[in-house]
Amino acid sequence: MKKILFIVPSLSKGGAERVVATLSRSLSSEYDINIAVFSSKRIDYEYEGELIDLEIPESQNRLIKDFKALRGIKKIKKEIEPDVSVSFLPEPNLINVLSRTEKEKTIISVRNMFSRVIRRSKIPLLRFSKPIFKSIYKKADKVISISDGVKEDLIKNFGMPKDKIKTIYNPCDIEEIKKKSKEKRILEREKEIFEKPTIINVGSLTEQKGQWHLIRSFKKVKEEIPEAQLVILGEGKLNKYLSKLKRDMKLENNVHLLGFKQNPFKYMKESDIFVLSSLYEGLGNVIIESMACGTPVISTDCKSGPREILAPKTKITKNIEKAEYGILTPTPDGKKRKANKPLTKEEKTLSKAMIEMIKDKRLKRKYSEKSKERAKDFEPENITEEWINKIESV
Repeated sequence: MKKILFIVPSLSKGGAERVVATLSRSLSSEYDINIAVFSSKRIDYEYEGELIDLEIPESQNRLIKDFKALRGIKKIKKEIEPDVSVSFLPEPNLINVLSRTEKEKTIISVRNMFSRVIRRSKIPLLRFSKPIFKSIYKKADKVISISDGVKEDLIKNFGMPKDKIKTIYNPCDIEEIKKKSKEKRILEREKEIFEKPTIINVGSLTEQKGQWHLIRSFKKVKEEIPEAQLVILGEGKLNKYLSKLKRDMKLENNVHLLGFKQNPFKYMKESDIFVLSSLYEGLGNVIIESMACGTPVISTDCKSGPREILAPKTKITKNIEKAEYGILTPTPDGKKRKANKPLTKEEKTLSKAMIEMIKDKRLKRKYSEKSKERAKDFEPENITEEWINKIESV
């Protein structure tokens, strides 16, 4: 039995972390699974295999953390001698390649439009790191891109050879999501929110996710549907900014920042619409998770993933595009504006799409059924087979 080493910062909060946990469960019958994490202080996802904790404090300087992680992964590889090491996210990817032994093969999984991450980053070192990533990524044996858009980004902006890259979508444990979505343990003070028309967004409170555009757009929704509610689940550095924005827009009673939820699916299930307001994505796994709950989806047509999920057969951008599996709207410009500034064209368009979906019961019902249909394409058994083929061929 081949020995696989997964390398990921943690098994908490993020989409990549959830995918590692899902893969560990679905691959455990085929391989000897080991998972190396920088810290296991918090575990949010069920996993299979041996968990190896590097015990690197979150508070440490980024460069010190990376150095300790590199040293730790080198030691682990020497001890367990993996046949294949698979890493997720930028820093683990660099560490995976730099720590490679003679016997092992390395696979790196690229989860986002990394050229955009670098360009928009406020971390000086990251903004000038493109040549480093470009050089080191090429040394991996195989690269897994989370979407075709990410694959194109790697080829165009990082000079990655086409034959080295394979797109494999995220596995999504549909049955587990359905099971968790039926849990009724929503806090008493939160229940009354979902008795009204509710829009939900789930994601880290970061620049990438663009939730300030959603809050601004929601202002117009409330004007037309006064009882409407907006729920945002997630944690992040923009929490204070988003809290102030909703106060300034006099939306305190209608916009609810409920923080990170270990089981977001019961909230998705109770909501009328899921809205992704991102400026860019790798895939947008949360769209699939929402669809598994039967919740209709509206998403910005950002690069790269949403269109691949909602409109896999088309490449035409419209004002509001009622695609096969959900609705796409133009991507906002990403600029932060004060509460008293007029809505942008993109924000107005998003408002219009949300209002129509709430009011048109037939449209909502149609996309609810389409959502459940599309989510099945991402079931673990379909995705796992692709991972096995890639691991065996590396």
